[in-house]
Amino acid sequence: MKRLFIMVIAAGAIGAIGGCKDKESGAKAAPTKPIDAAVVKETVPPPPPPLPTLPLGLPRLPERPSEITPALVARGAELFSDERTWGGHSCAGCHQPERGFSSSEALDRTAGGKISLRHTPALINLAYARSFYWDGRAATIASLLPNHVRGQLGSELPDPQAADALAAFVLTRYSGAAPWDRHESGDTEAVSADAIRGAVVFNERAGCAVCHPPPLYTDLGRHKTVVPPGSGPPDPASRWKTPTLRAIAKTAPYFHAGTSTSLAAALEVELGRGDAVLTAQERADLLAFLRAL
Repeated sequence: MKRLFIMVIAAGAIGAIGGCKDKESGAKAAPTKPIDAAVVKETVPPPPPPLPTLPLGLPRLPERPSEITPALVARGAELFSDERTWGGHSCAGCHQPERGFSSSEALDRTAGGKISLRHTPALINLAYARSFYWDGRAATIASLLPNHVRGQLGSELPDPQAADALAAFVLTRYSGAAPWDRHESGDTEAVSADAIRGAVVFNERAGCAVCHPPPLYTDLGRHKTVVPPGSGPPDPASRWKTPTLRAIAKTAPYFHAGTSTSLAAALEVELGRGDAVLTAQERADLLAFLRAL
C-alpha cells in the first residue's frame, strides 16, 4: 500500500511538470512562449557579401596560394575602417576609399605624429602585384602588415587571422569599367574625341605604354626615378614600383614623395624624362586619355 502511494505521488509530479491539469486545483501550467522569429533574425549575423567580381577591362586574376573567402574579406573590411581596433586611428584614414585608397596628403603622419617617408600609395588592383611598398621590399601584404600597423597606427594586430583578413580585403579592391574600357568594348559615346587622340599619343608619340602597358597600365616592375632636389625628403631608395594609371585622376598627389599635386604637373615631370616633344594639343589629349582611365 505504501509503495502504491509513492507511485501515485510520483505520477502526479510528472503530470505537473508536463503541464497537465492539476487534479486538486484544476489549474494548467503556463504554456511555453513561442520563439520570436524577429528576435532570432536579429541575433543571427547576416551572411557576408559575395566576393567582388572583376570589372570590365581587367585580366584574369593570377592564382593565389591563400584562399580568399567572403567571410575573410568582410572581416578585413571591418578592420580596415574600424578606429576602435586601432586606438582612434584606422587604415582608411590614409588609404581613403574615395581616392583609390590613396591619400590627399603628400606625406601622411603616423599615429605617433611622425611624418611618413613616402606618399601613401593607392591600393587598387594589387591582386596582380608581384611585390609591395614603393620600393618593392615586401613579397606579400600579409607579411608586411605587422610592422606596418605597428609603425603607422602604433598598434598590434588583434589576432593571428587579422593580417590574412586585411590582405584579403586589400587584394579585392579592383578598379576597372572606366570610360576607356567601355570605349574598347564598343561604346561609341564612352569617351571624347580628344581622349581617343590621346590614346595614340600615349601609345606612340610619348611612349608611355612602355612602362604603363594596358590593361593594368603598369608593368609591375621598378624603375630608377630621381626626385628633383628640394621637392621631397631624402630617401635611400632610388628604384620605385611603377604605379598603375587606373583611377589616376583620383589619386593626386603623385610619385613616391607626393611631389606633384596635379595630374598635369605629374605629366610634365614624366615628359621631361623622355625625348618626346609634344604640342599643347597633344598634352591636352594625353590628359584626356589619362582621365578616361
